[in-house]
Amino acid sequence: MENLGTDWINNLVFIVSDPGYKLNPRYRTAVKMYQNAMNKYQGYKFELLGHSQSGIIVNDLCSDKVRNCISLNPAYKNASLKNNEYIIRSKGDVVSKLTEPKKLINSVLYPKWSKKHMITMDDKTGNPITEHKVDILDRLNPNMVIGRGMGNQLMITVLIQNIKYKRIY
Repeated sequence: MENLGTDWINNLVFIVSDPGYKLNPRYRTAVKMYQNAMNKYQGYKFELLGHSQSGIIVNDLCSDKVRNCISLNPAYKNASLKNNEYIIRSKGDVVSKLTEPKKLINSVLYPKWSKKHMITMDDKTGNPITEHKVDILDRLNPNMVIGRGMGNQLMITVLIQNIKYKRIY
């Protein structure tokens, strides 16, 4: 597990240089794991989930081979959002704050897409660190369906309920 100092260095590199960010060990390990899984389980549809910096990775790896790409409070810098990509964020989270202009543009151009793909929760604590944590998922309706696909409802609900106990890189 990377330490907090390394996380902030990676954050700064991401702000300055997308290509530079892709050289960090977290990014390279995730891409390698993804490619190995794709090779081993050819023909399967995958679900990608990521929080914060891992949201960058989810955005980059999201493709037609992935059923759903779900990011929680993702680090974001004007990325292109795909049709199978979903963002969950808190209004109080500063890391994912830059998703707001994209949400506004999409709400005008594609109102159904925006409401379905970008879920923004109210800031309940006023603390940007607390609002960035995965615990904010407890605020979601447990019956809410996020994503698409056959049999998807149960799987996503289970993942949302269990993700708060794990940090996924």
